[in-house]
Amino acid sequence: MRILVVGGTGGGGRAVVAAARAAGHEVAALARGRGDGPRPEIICDRMSPELSARLTAFDPAVIIDHVGYRPEEIAHLLAAKPPRARLIYISSAVVYGEGRPRPYTEADPPRPRGPFAQAKHAAEAAALAGGAISLRLGALYGPGHAPLTPWGRDAGLLERLWAGAPLPAPLIDRPVIQPLFAGDLGRLIVDLLHRPDAPSILNVVGPEALSWRGLFEAWAAEIGAPAPQIIPAAPQALEVPAHVRPFLSALLDPPQLSGALLARTFGAPTTPFAAGLKAVYHHLKT
Repeated sequence: MRILVVGGTGGGGRAVVAAARAAGHEVAALARGRGDGPRPEIICDRMSPELSARLTAFDPAVIIDHVGYRPEEIAHLLAAKPPRARLIYISSAVVYGEGRPRPYTEADPPRPRGPFAQAKHAAEAAALAGGAISLRLGALYGPGHAPLTPWGRDAGLLERLWAGAPLPAPLIDRPVIQPLFAGDLGRLIVDLLHRPDAPSILNVVGPEALSWRGLFEAWAAEIGAPAPQIIPAAPQALEVPAHVRPFLSALLDPPQLSGALLARTFGAPTTPFAAGLKAVYHHLKT
């Protein structure tokens, strides 16, 4: 099967590319080709007028969109893709809205809050209207991603852990993060490609849920750093980059999902959180 991964040079996209190639598929990554990471097979901005010609030339049977979060991006992709190509859209738990004690299921109506969640929901709606499968994820991590923090990816977290520096964490000390290893997502998607009865919307979570405190403590334990000094902080007190602030509410208290634990639902292997952390640490250090 010929597969195109939009955003295929990012951490999650690379995992999907690797899983699909391991299963014997012909895969190409499409990205803008900027930065010093892996070079994509197809260099093209997703909003470029050239997109249609590039997709026609590759002629994928499946397109996996890892990066779209605006409806106009999805509309452009749907208009440019070959008619037979099936779209799998990587969505997010944030489309459900604020956290609550009972996990959300696929039957719950989305009530996104904040600009990021609203944009992601609008993009997902456009994808579903075009016949796509939408995968609503908890937090995705894996090689290529720096550690997850309340302010997004943070390449300096490991150094601060080693130094024993104080770390501010949100005033939320209950399991709010359902991290999913990117390699597991890749294997799930490959499994879905062979399922004609796949649902149009699927919640996807990892096997463990963590608090922010638990995430920092797990990272420190896996790299052999001292136990972290956690400083509880209100959201408004967290020092976050300006570009992350619009997404802060969704990052701090993401909705809990009741959905596809991969091993239970699809028979796909799941990676324990500690093993995933080791893989990320090895990647960052090499």
